[in-house]
Amino acid sequence: MKQAGIAFATYLCNKIAGEAGTVGADPHLYQDLILLDLVAGINLVLGDSQSGFNNIAESMPKAVARFKQEWLHGVYHNPGKRVKELCEQQLPNEIDVQIASWEVTSLRRYGIFGLPELIRQIKAHNSKHAFAAFLMISGQELIYADYIRHSDALFASKTKKLDQIARYIEKITETSFDQELTRRIVAAMSE
Repeated sequence: MKQAGIAFATYLCNKIAGEAGTVGADPHLYQDLILLDLVAGINLVLGDSQSGFNNIAESMPKAVARFKQEWLHGVYHNPGKRVKELCEQQLPNEIDVQIASWEVTSLRRYGIFGLPELIRQIKAHNSKHAFAAFLMISGQELIYADYIRHSDALFASKTKKLDQIARYIEKITETSFDQELTRRIVAAMSE
């Protein structure tokens, strides 16, 4: 699964977007959602707000319906504009010592497809929220757990954040079958 990387993520996105079932009615859909989070960092289980974060039964069906619509309309092909807007909404919260995990869920919505813009936001604003989203999208949950509690001390500089991202990019360029997205991610680092 991990070796197939982005190609497997695209397969799962197509599968979930094409499924007629709803969460709860289709047990395979829930399993696909968990796989999608593991492979692509796209979490459709948690809500995008504090209230949705606490009420998964209500927020998950909405997130899945929104995902299906956005995937079928090509939004995930290049979600940079939307990711930029979401990051800019979090700029007032960048001064906080801790990051609320629910503040990161909307940034994770586009998973690996949003990585180019997350990288740009880290370069432009040293964005804590964009970096936290990157950590979850890239499967670095333990580092993320420490980071959201101590974002003022861990990876405080833009350089440290970008070094961590560069290590991830090195891994995906070795295993990715989707060269277009990989090129966009690499290009964002080079800009």
